[in-house]
Amino acid sequence: MSDDVKPLAVVSAKDVRWTMNWGDRPPEDIFEKDPALAVLLAHEVVFLNDHWWENDWPDRAKEAASLNVACNDVFAWGCSDAERLPYSEIEALYGHWEKDREWGAAVWCMKRRNQMPQKPVEDRIRKAGIWDLDAMGLGPNTLDAEVSRFVSGIASPAKPTGE
Repeated sequence: MSDDVKPLAVVSAKDVRWTMNWGDRPPEDIFEKDPALAVLLAHEVVFLNDHWWENDWPDRAKEAASLNVACNDVFAWGCSDAERLPYSEIEALYGHWEKDREWGAAVWCMKRRNQMPQKPVEDRIRKAGIWDLDAMGLGPNTLDAEVSRFVSGIASPAKPTGE
């Protein structure tokens, strides 16, 4: 890429959060979802996909774009994983990421699932000292054991009976 190529768009923090000064009433803090989503996409917190996994959906519906938050290895090791991002949750996700760019998106996913992460991730989040996991009232991690059972079944398949 040559040095004279300019970026197509630049989104800054002031495009996401700003204050509307009305003059005749108190100022209003504004959150703009579109620039926030652009920032989250650019930082690979959010990714686009379709709904290929929805077996009971019509093919045309499966083609619609799906916004997802990557949470690979948060709930179980070696597990590609994501949480759907509802439009109404863009501000909450952005706020989590804004507070903690390393673990904020993972914490948002944990809250959405109401589930603790796997133990090594929990330990790292606690060590960072930003989030109070105990105050969140999250349920126990169930995915780690589920994935472990699945993987062990692949590694040592059951022998057929009668042999």
